[in-house]
Amino acid sequence: EDVPHRDAVEYADNPSWLSSAPGYLLGFGGGGIASLCALLSILGLLDGPVSSTVGWSVTLPSEFALGLALVALGLFGFGLWTHIQRTHTWYILTEDEVIVKRGILDAPTNPLQYSMITEIEVDRPFIYRFVDVGTIRLYAASTGDHDLLMRSVPRREAAVKTIKHQCREVDSSHPHNARQPSQAHAQGSRATDGRGRR
Repeated sequence: EDVPHRDAVEYADNPSWLSSAPGYLLGFGGGGIASLCALLSILGLLDGPVSSTVGWSVTLPSEFALGLALVALGLFGFGLWTHIQRTHTWYILTEDEVIVKRGILDAPTNPLQYSMITEIEVDRPFIYRFVDVGTIRLYAASTGDHDLLMRSVPRREAAVKTIKHQCREVDSSHPHNARQPSQAHAQGSRATDGRGRR
């Protein structure tokens, strides 16, 4: 899939497939098993009635097989929706800002300029310890909570390195715009010196 059009893109990627693995497993795996069971039921290889006959000698699959087919259809739909959500979520780092795009309409969600970032927090859940995937939280000077959340970021080290580099570039270009930690951070347990966890 093409990266959404944006000038001077330094990094762009979808969330890691690992974040969607449970949805894929339940949707496509469960759908496949339900489909197989429905087929076996129609063929008479499972316990229960094979088919039922209505007027004009029309033979229909049993209610059990039809139920399994509907379950399979629903599970496949869930798996497909999980895939669409993942592939239509983009983490984009340009020369000026961090952008998260979600949804088919590709609308930007709270773009955050590097000049506003005061803290970078990286979280690596246990399941991601052996791969280059993690969650990145970006904090801005004006608020106490994270302003931008990027879950299951692939090539995590490259993304963090790009953000840090662009923040340093902004600092060197505008030395008079000193970064200040947010008021909540200055008072809380995550107080920083204005540079955050870089």
